Amino acid sequence: MKPILVERNPEASMAYAQKQLSTMGWDTPAQWECLLSLWTKESNWRPNAYNKTVVYQNGEKLHAGGIPQILGLDPDLTVEEQVSRGFIYIEHRYKNPCSAWRFWSSNFWY
Repeated sequence: MKPILVERNPEASMAYAQKQLSTMGWDTPAQWECLLSLWTKESNWRPNAYNKTVVYQNGEKLHAGGIPQILGLDPDLTVEEQVSRGFIYIEHRYKNPCSAWRFWSSNFWY
């Protein structure tokens, strides 16, 4: 079992994510503001967030979980893993937090 390095609370989650933006090349104030808005709307930065609404994907019943509210993400994962997976999802689908936020602002999901 991995040691918990970041406390499982919204404040620690935000601080960790902000420090990690540079690993993705997103270390501008605008990208931080977009990520802050996006994940505040999604989970209010709660690592234990769990959406009870079922979404079926390829016949599988999934729930959105964790800070980034990704389908199938286990909210029991560490903050570090949740942030990493959220970043990978954003990069793969939207390229950066501001593009993800623009999509969310029009669709209320990302």
